[in-house]
Amino acid sequence: MTVETRDHFGEVRKLGNEGGEIFGAADYFDGEREKQVTPEVIASLCAEINRLSKLLYSENGVDQKRTMLNEKLVEPRNVTARERRLRARIRRHDGKLGLIEYIRVLLWITFRSGRTDRADAERIRQEATTDKKRRKYVAYQTVHDAISDKRYDQAYIMIRSVLEADENDTEAIALLQTIQAKRGCPSSVLGAYRRLAQKKYVNPDAIRTAEGRLREISGWYPKIAGPVEPLTPRDDITVLHLVKESRPYHSNGFAARSQWNFLAEKQSGLRPVVVTELGYPRRSGITDYGMVESVNGIDHYRIDNGCAESNVPVDIWLTEFAQAAYRVLRDVRPAVIHVSSGRRGYETALVGIALAEKAQLPLVYEVRSFFESTWTADTEREEKGETFLRRQAVEQLCMDRADLVLTLCESMREELVRRGVSPKKVGVVPNGVDVEVFFPQNRNVDLAETLGIGKRQTFGYVSNFDHQRESQETLVEAVAELHARGRNDVCCVLVGDGARRAEVEQRAKNLGVSESVIFVGAVDHDEISHYYSLIDMFVVPRINERAARYVTPLKPFEAMSLARPVVASDLPALREIVAPPERGLTFTAGDALSLANVLERLFDNPEEARIMGESGSRWVRQERQWRMNGPRYTAYFAQARKNHARRLHAG
Repeated sequence: MTVETRDHFGEVRKLGNEGGEIFGAADYFDGEREKQVTPEVIASLCAEINRLSKLLYSENGVDQKRTMLNEKLVEPRNVTARERRLRARIRRHDGKLGLIEYIRVLLWITFRSGRTDRADAERIRQEATTDKKRRKYVAYQTVHDAISDKRYDQAYIMIRSVLEADENDTEAIALLQTIQAKRGCPSSVLGAYRRLAQKKYVNPDAIRTAEGRLREISGWYPKIAGPVEPLTPRDDITVLHLVKESRPYHSNGFAARSQWNFLAEKQSGLRPVVVTELGYPRRSGITDYGMVESVNGIDHYRIDNGCAESNVPVDIWLTEFAQAAYRVLRDVRPAVIHVSSGRRGYETALVGIALAEKAQLPLVYEVRSFFESTWTADTEREEKGETFLRRQAVEQLCMDRADLVLTLCESMREELVRRGVSPKKVGVVPNGVDVEVFFPQNRNVDLAETLGIGKRQTFGYVSNFDHQRESQETLVEAVAELHARGRNDVCCVLVGDGARRAEVEQRAKNLGVSESVIFVGAVDHDEISHYYSLIDMFVVPRINERAARYVTPLKPFEAMSLARPVVASDLPALREIVAPPERGLTFTAGDALSLANVLERLFDNPEEARIMGESGSRWVRQERQWRMNGPRYTAYFAQARKNHARRLHAG
């Protein structure tokens, strides 16, 4: 396949090469732009460097020796030869002794020194050794404190000052590896691993794993063995879909969107065939499955050769993935290869590039989110660092190699165009809803009684608790605010589970509103409509974070289909859904007071809330049913085939 070539990695090469030298950067910030660091931060960090350097400098530091000597002021007869020489060096340094006088003094000290100086020297050496260990301990503890406080840039600068004193300090190199992983600097992580391996301080497998991860984000993609073998499609309607996971083993939003769209394609006359990633679903702990399964009448191929990503470097896993998928490709002989975002975004697309290049077939890449910022849970750092830049560059490479790029909404499309993808090459296939499953209905009274909701006014959210962007705590804080205003008949319903659930529950307890926040837990998607019925006002409280700004979640469409008004953070992707005040209202992202004001308005104006809910219900029935995506995919796949033929002809 002839493709446009561009160097996507020029901006990140300055952050370190594949060799991953520990001190490869020219400055303390590994290439981060100076505008990201204020003068105040620089001043405080420099002061910290100076303090630690004084702790760890070798015996050649004149200022440190002056301090040591002042601390050891004793009677002249007890001053050792070593201390006399230090005093002479200080006087020489201060300009009080000329060169000839300085040499004469050193000779005098040498000849006048007695044998007792040897014992004194040994005592001082032992004291210095003990003192050096204590000073190192203090330095390490300072670095550990910075890591615990998530002050990773400061920790990095401090550990650099330690390594300047002793570049072979294995404990300091190990700390550097930890810090650079937190800062998203994989080149430096690899360099640290290699230094530690030289001292047999780290397992060589860790080095190979780090090499594979860095290779994955360095412009590399897997190759399928042998020469290019153009494949003749069996027909014009067969589409090979490459996905990370699927029904029936996952019921999350990703799997739901995939399955509904596969069915929509089938209803439109296409023949979708699904290939899940290498090792799935065994990697998820599922052992009872077939290598080819029919899910709602659609063939799903499971490829598994015992090569799980958790057990091997990712570049090897991707190569094995591509080889195994190619064997299915030859049997299916599709007209188009369609890949959707993987767990890091681009990995299924990298495999898709290998397949398309080998078989000379059209490639469509569906970008479902912006995963380059998901390398860390720290929202303050997610758009910084080498990992972020490299991942973004890989995403761009995949989009350039594809014949067509699809995404979920206009805000995402605009962002992709801003990155440099041609507007003619980007299409939108929106999230949708099955109106036969999600339809206007009254509250499920029995379920409400079981959960202790009763007849109270409610607002709530349906989402996992895995990422800080979902910000369920904003709803908890809004409950406390509404109670403070005397609205004690209001409660919040939170459906979902995840790593942050305990943290949010503790927040409710601390605010004294535990009885008014109902934590439902995880619910199968087939049962979820009953839980939507418990929520009067559906809230999407996402914070102002990269993915939240651009990506439209699935859940608001389902809530709208039940005629629930949607209250959402004032972010581009969410405004696109809500179109305030047509189908709901917006509030300032992360601001519980702003949310409480909007909720109070709707609780006090039930007629306004009803009109918004009905408007949203009409809109999803007219514009956002899953079945409407079938014709969209049909048209886009035809366009991809034309683009592919045009590129081959031009090449």
